[in-house]
Amino acid sequence: MNMPLNKYAVFTLFMLILIAGAIFSADTGYANAPIQLIQQLPLGDKWTHAILYGSLAFGLGSSFMPGFTKLGLARAVLCVGVFTFVEEFSQYWFPLRTVDAGDLVANVIGLSIAHYGLWRTKKAHKLMRKAG
Repeated sequence: MNMPLNKYAVFTLFMLILIAGAIFSADTGYANAPIQLIQQLPLGDKWTHAILYGSLAFGLGSSFMPGFTKLGLARAVLCVGVFTFVEEFSQYWFPLRTVDAGDLVANVIGLSIAHYGLWRTKKAHKLMRKAG
């Protein structure tokens, strides 16, 4: 049976690969051009955390929509939240990295925006089904 390709699942996989590459680069001390550019921007690291992890959470939640319940969407965001928490505190064991509460705050902001976006999208799907 051929299943249609879910564009949100592809996006989520892309975001995971992008985040994994950024984590690997930071853990090994390899600062490539995009990382150097981000470090030069005011609060660039914090913006990057919010955007990357928020996008990952939104993509993961959207991958399961419209069949996902509101609780299911919250669980998708929570899974990404646990991942960000574990990743941030794993930096303790890497000499080139520092555990930063600001990064965690940026992650929570990104996840909150993603959750709100998922909630609104779920609500729109529900309204479209009633109208159609």
